[in-house]
Amino acid sequence: MGIKEYLQNNKIIKKLADTTFFRETLNGSTLSILLSYIAICIVFSIMSPNFFRIGNFQSIGLAAAITGIMAAGVTVPMLMAGLDLSQHAVAALITVVTAKLVIELNIPMAVAIPMSLMLGIIIGMFNGLLIAVFRIPAMIATMGSQYIVRGICYGLTSSKAMIFQHDLLKWIGRGRILGIPNSMWIMLVVFLVLSYVLNMTTYGRKVYSVGSNSYASFLAGISPVTIKMIAYCIAGLSSAIGGIVIVSQVGAAVPNAGVGSEMEIIAAVFLGGVATTGGRGGLFGTLLGVLVICTINNGLILIGVKSFWTSLVRGVVILVAVYMDSLRKQREDEGK
Repeated sequence: MGIKEYLQNNKIIKKLADTTFFRETLNGSTLSILLSYIAICIVFSIMSPNFFRIGNFQSIGLAAAITGIMAAGVTVPMLMAGLDLSQHAVAALITVVTAKLVIELNIPMAVAIPMSLMLGIIIGMFNGLLIAVFRIPAMIATMGSQYIVRGICYGLTSSKAMIFQHDLLKWIGRGRILGIPNSMWIMLVVFLVLSYVLNMTTYGRKVYSVGSNSYASFLAGISPVTIKMIAYCIAGLSSAIGGIVIVSQVGAAVPNAGVGSEMEIIAAVFLGGVATTGGRGGLFGTLLGVLVICTINNGLILIGVKSFWTSLVRGVVILVAVYMDSLRKQREDEGK
């Protein structure tokens, strides 16, 4: 029996190939972004002798931790053609609320963090209510909540940063396990947990089902409203976790954290292979998309590119991500 026949007849391999992980993660778009990331690393290593250093990759990892945590969460609603532009604003609010709870109300940090995480879930639930129940387009709903949340941030702090340090936060933001920053471990845990949810649970299968065809899912007994509400709660929770990591790394509550970077998370998810129409993509692709964007930002700084050119590159990356998705959809339509 040849290798090809063995692979075709092996029941374990066939069962693995039928799982959501293999269908949505190990696909052509993921391979393309992986090869692109390798090419980007090679180019920057040629242009800057400081690129291929452990310290520099740790810097990339620290930046990727915040973006990655929030991108992992927003991947869930985006698999159903959703969107969340409020994530950075929610993260900023979490930094402020956590500081207020501990400094002004003398609430223990071990209690303040769960309370802040619950606030993120509540804001996510509010977004889900606007989108799933009141049928407001996701872009408009989350843009509105972004402005509301950001306004609350500025109101609570009078638009000023609050110096805020704590031993637990120092451990989260600056501590290391096995030489790897703890914030990177947190990002890894978020990706692993959500990957399990999407690939190994009934809820995950329902997410892909609603993303592929919401009406057909409804006829099959799935409640798209419930699935979307849960998805936005996940996005809100990931924003809150990102906020905790921000205040841990910065050592301050920053009301304007993430201003101007709202689309960076969305671009990373699209770049990682999640379809604009939903129903296709996975968290491994999202992780690669985050690494690509954070590595580009890091590399441009290393080679001395001005900040406004970095902004231009971000715009190009967003356009390329959407265009790649358009090409993939066109190829799929031609193959039908």
